Amino acid sequence: MQSCNNNELFSEKANNGVVSGQLLESRTSEEGGETSYFAGKVTAVAFDADGVIVMVRENIQVDQNGKFSVVIGTKAKKCYFIANAPKEVIPNLGVTETEFKNMVMTGQLDSTLDPVMLGGIDMDSYHWEPIVMQRCVARLDLKMQVSGVSVKRITVKGAADRSFLFPHETETPEDLQLTDFVMDFTDAALTDSKNRLMYLHEQQTGTPEVVMEVTVDGRMMELKEKLPEKIKRNSLYTLKVYGSGAKLNIQVAENDWESGQNNESSVITLAKVNVESSHLDGARVNEKGDTVFIPYSDKTLSLAINTEEGMTVRAEGSLDLVEVSVAQNATRGNVALDKLTMVNVTSRLKRIGMPLQYSYLESLDSNGVMKGRIVLVFEPNPVQMTGALSFLEDTSHDFDRYIDGEYARLILPKGMKAELEFGAGEDQWAILKETETGSDTLRLLGGWKPNDPKADGRKQVVTLKLSKEDGSDMETYTISRLNYGLPVVEVAGNWWCKYNLKGTANDFNDQILASADPVKEGSLLDYLKDCSLEDLKAVMGDQYQGGNLEGLPLTLSDGKFEYSGFKSSVSVNINAQGKQMVPSGYEMPSQNDFRRLVNSTDAKLGYEPAVYNNNLSGVDSLRLNYNHGNRSVSIDNVVYGKVGFYDFCEVASASDNSKHVVLFGWGHQWEAGTGKISTDDFIFAVNNGTSTVWMMEGWFEDMRGNWFKTSTQNNVKTRTIRCKKSPVEYIYK
Repeated sequence: MQSCNNNELFSEKANNGVVSGQLLESRTSEEGGETSYFAGKVTAVAFDADGVIVMVRENIQVDQNGKFSVVIGTKAKKCYFIANAPKEVIPNLGVTETEFKNMVMTGQLDSTLDPVMLGGIDMDSYHWEPIVMQRCVARLDLKMQVSGVSVKRITVKGAADRSFLFPHETETPEDLQLTDFVMDFTDAALTDSKNRLMYLHEQQTGTPEVVMEVTVDGRMMELKEKLPEKIKRNSLYTLKVYGSGAKLNIQVAENDWESGQNNESSVITLAKVNVESSHLDGARVNEKGDTVFIPYSDKTLSLAINTEEGMTVRAEGSLDLVEVSVAQNATRGNVALDKLTMVNVTSRLKRIGMPLQYSYLESLDSNGVMKGRIVLVFEPNPVQMTGALSFLEDTSHDFDRYIDGEYARLILPKGMKAELEFGAGEDQWAILKETETGSDTLRLLGGWKPNDPKADGRKQVVTLKLSKEDGSDMETYTISRLNYGLPVVEVAGNWWCKYNLKGTANDFNDQILASADPVKEGSLLDYLKDCSLEDLKAVMGDQYQGGNLEGLPLTLSDGKFEYSGFKSSVSVNINAQGKQMVPSGYEMPSQNDFRRLVNSTDAKLGYEPAVYNNNLSGVDSLRLNYNHGNRSVSIDNVVYGKVGFYDFCEVASASDNSKHVVLFGWGHQWEAGTGKISTDDFIFAVNNGTSTVWMMEGWFEDMRGNWFKTSTQNNVKTRTIRCKKSPVEYIYK
């Protein structure tokens, strides 16, 4: 079973009529009390604001992680999800929401199938929470606590023959009949426990009864027990057979199917906790003495169990972070505990996201017949967390890569606080922020530092400290990431990277890092005009084609230039890979990002300095300085041609070298073969998902000028990738 990880739960608000999310279902206590993802197929039914049905879609695939996506249309205001539903409750177009909520399931439901489940969302308020699929029926199980008993037939008398799909507090379906459901096991008698004997309809009227026909040592017996007057959906009813011989009996235990919590505890109460002789360390014992609630923090308990002569106690259910040991003939203070059995329980901190868990202490007589059971309930951590962080496996989470933005959202119970602690000399690279003033929800954000000289791949660590307001009951969790950063300049509303990508496009280790910037100060334009050929080649970057992360380096073949690894057929549009073809935390510039630098989509750039307005409006309106440089390049005595450098800055920042972006690049290759490079025309990859690009069209042969413009290009032509920093909420110093 895969337990629910709150940190991995996600749900995305509908955008353009598409809703994506994650469906959860819950498990019974017999299955560990854990919450799990729903997987399978569901039907989605959507209604508009007037309750008019706008969509019915069947067989929507939900993957093993509970994730799905479905088009519901932009008019949808309510969307319901039905799993394992009979055809009679799948509405046709024309059904109103009110009529849908009054639909009825009839007959004996097929217990070989998973139960009918229902979940729903309000599109206007749907955000960041998983969708819980609640069962629409009750379940009847058999728990055999004795041996030598064969069950021949089970009859549920006076059971409802139908129920509503949706919960109804007092109403009953029209034409409801109380009937008998018979399960015949004559051909294959039941001798052991059996889950899912049958599903029961939700029932508000009558007094249903279970009649069980069994044989014990060849003798027929009839056992009877009434079910609760009200049969509740999403509940588990267990027929527990106990005793021996003529004293054989059954008892019905009602459980919450969703959480696995009993309406008190187990069936037989011979074994109880002797509170006076126990050391509870903050744990709580219910009035019957058969359920112990153990807080989530570190606890060490010694439970004294009332037992009888010849009885033994055994621990059932192995759990992480819990150790249970039984001392059958225990003493305390050198005084024998007459008819008491001591059980030592060590429970370590239940980390954030771990589910409610159970284990059991079972008391057996000398014949091995169970005489009682005590439930140990290990309460979950009260802090709720969603997002990318997970502490299910450990109290540390290492992303092992660079990542910024929102890591998690924490919901703290009243009386708790959260703090971040950084080691000596560590920058405060993460922060906790309230979602709104006074909110109990905190956002844990990872930040970014422009041109961080320590952003060389080293590990950054922060400690998340959770405690009560007075500092007691401290929990500590560590979060770490790799700190990488590319050299950037702030121009025209963006943090532009200074250099083109090379090598593996999304690998920081192949790029020029901020810690190794060859031009930390001074003019990059001047550097490019005067540096050595080797230094120039180091910053020019590689060329790229869509679908291939590996850069295509400039090479010589038979005295002509080409890009090694060039493919003549490319099906992937590189402009649709705006975040895949760059290191984490960065992205390709948009169409408008380039446009802000010039005064049109076909801007002529000369060879002399210029000042101009970019002819945009609002926040995009800028006055810019432009400067140009170029140099002739020869490699291994073969003339490549002239390479141009195009320097842009806002007029107000002309004297600040950290506010200049210089565009440059090797010319693009348009088809396979040597000598197929347009040396003074380079094409930028653009984050727009179309075939429109920005390209620099140079004319160094006759020096007629350079045109920075948009154009349509095929997938085969190589691109220069100059990325920018993706927007980040928290920038630290």
